[in-house]
Amino acid sequence: MKRGWYGVICANGGNEPTLWNHPAYNRKLANLVYLDLSVDQFSGTIPQQIGSLTKLDTLHIFDNHLNGSTPGELGNVKNLTVLKLHDNQLTVTIPTSFGNLRNLDTLFLHANKLSSSIPKKLAYLDNLVALAMGVNQFSGHLPEQLCQGGKLEIFMVMSNKLTGPIPRAFGIYQKLRFIDLSDDDFHGELKRRQAGKCESLVIPVLEITLVVIYHRRLETSKGLRT
Repeated sequence: MKRGWYGVICANGGNEPTLWNHPAYNRKLANLVYLDLSVDQFSGTIPQQIGSLTKLDTLHIFDNHLNGSTPGELGNVKNLTVLKLHDNQLTVTIPTSFGNLRNLDTLFLHANKLSSSIPKKLAYLDNLVALAMGVNQFSGHLPEQLCQGGKLEIFMVMSNKLTGPIPRAFGIYQKLRFIDLSDDDFHGELKRRQAGKCESLVIPVLEITLVVIYHRRLETSKGLRT
């Protein structure tokens, strides 16, 4: 039973804790820089007031029972470098305000029920190193200039309803180590220069014209794995 947490209150006698959104508590948390509420059986929605925690650097609310839409107010927390909301039951789509989170280097949204298209404004997240959006219900094409900063090392969008060509912009991701595009409906090619220093690539090979993996352990050799 979770009672007396700073900024958190329990509902229903403590059996199913929810994220507490009382304004008085938000004022006390105004200087918070790290918040980890992961794996705590929280239910309900993410309160809009979380956007007032503008000094947050890291926010973990993964592996709970949260549902509903992700509040656009999270886009006000511009100091965030790590945002992990994965393994919940979040619905609707990614707020376009996430394009304001220019300091993000880690964004984990996988294993939810997010749908619609992936916002083009994610292209503004040019400091992203790890982006995981797999096992959702996203549809449409990947934005052409997704994470255009070129720092991306881990990219996972498997098990969605995504279609269309593999973006040519993959060519700017010279630090890529892991890509998972499986269980979608992509087409096109992924060349050596696009795969960066990729150690692992999961992709439906039969649907791809050409797949060439540039393996870090083979950088000094003449061979390429296909």
